[in-house]
Amino acid sequence: MTTKIFYRHLLLHVLPCLLLLLGISNAVSKSEDYQTYIIHMDHSQKPASFITHESWHLSILKSLSYPADNKEMLLYSYNHAIHGFSARLTPSQLSEIEKSPAHLATYPESFGKLFTTHSPKFLGLNGNSGLWPAASYGAGCHHRNY
Repeated sequence: MTTKIFYRHLLLHVLPCLLLLLGISNAVSKSEDYQTYIIHMDHSQKPASFITHESWHLSILKSLSYPADNKEMLLYSYNHAIHGFSARLTPSQLSEIEKSPAHLATYPESFGKLFTTHSPKFLGLNGNSGLWPAASYGAGCHHRNY
């Protein structure tokens, strides 16, 4: 009789807890970090059923395994200089996209150093001598925006 109670307790209380813990650990192992990428696509591969490139790109993101909200994943849709999109993806989602025959290249997010042609340092202007201080640092010059 005690053995029956033990097994009943095991089935009713311990087994569901173990299954829950197994499910949580499985979900944690599937979580991956999102990174931002620019995905270059071959626009000639866009199905005619999609009126815009953006609708095609959203469809690609929606078709991924474990898609998050694809509106949040898609950051920008490019259709002039290149055809493609920028999105926040996990490595496994990126791998799915890269298997597509329409995929051309992937560019991970990178940060470059900002350069400007308007910087006195870039132009080699010295604040203490030379033409710049002699011209009162450009005072009185009027610039028009066209």
